[in-house]
Order: sequence, then structure tokens, then C-alpha cells
Amino acid sequence: MKRVVDAVKENKIPPQLVINFDQTGVKLVPTSEWTVAAEGANQVEITGCDDKSEITAVLGISLAGTLLPRQVIYAGKTDHCHPVFNFPSQWNITHSENYWSNGVTMLEYADKILVPFCNRMRRSLELPADQKALLIFSVFATH
Repeated sequence: MKRVVDAVKENKIPPQLVINFDQTGVKLVPTSEWTVAAEGANQVEITGCDDKSEITAVLGISLAGTLLPRQVIYAGKTDHCHPVFNFPSQWNITHSENYWSNGVTMLEYADKILVPFCNRMRRSLELPADQKALLIFSVFATH
């Protein structure tokens, strides 16, 4: 934590440009360990427990509390694996063979989410274009 505090002080980084992000798996068919049935029912059907279909969501937030646009990663080899849906225009909808984040999708996240977000924040705060930002993320091979 001291390294973060020192970097913020040394480079005069505002909270809007201190960003934390990570990936998480999101089930396409939500499942849980509970269900709902009428009281006294003899049989309670549980559906979807075997469905392991997932996507990956990359979520980021600034120290000021601003959520960054999302990156959503589907499983597939072409854009045809993306759903037909009007996602927010600033989101990055992409894919990898197994829906996991990888070097290519992380570069997309930087190019399509992080850099534009930081540039918008610099303009809105009337900061110079070379104002540094600080990204905080886990030590993971993909990163």
C-alpha cells in the first residue's frame, strides 16, 4: 500500500486516475444451492446446476468511485460468438477461444477501455495529456 501512496504523491495523481481492475467469471445460467417451492411440496426441481457456461467480465473502478466501461469476453473464434444485443457503446465486447482473459484481450482492454477513460478524465479535470495514471491489478500472467 505504501508504494501506491508514494506513487500517487510523487506523480500528483488524482483519485479519478487511480484505477483498480480485475476479471471474474460470470455464469450465463445462474445457479445456487437453494430453490423455492410451495410449502409442503414433496419434490423440488433444481434446474441449471450442470450448466457451466460462462463469460469473463473485466471490471474496473477508480479511487473516486467511477465504474469504468466493462469488457465482456465470450468463448469463440470470431465475432459471431457475440450475442445480438445493444451493449453500451463504450463497452468492449470481445472473445477468446475459451472465454478467458489473455494477452490479446488485455491489450484490447487497455486500448478500448483504460486509455480512453484516462483521456476523458484528464480532459474533464483539465489536466495535461501527459498526466500519469496508476493502474492496480493482480500479479497474473495475462496482465
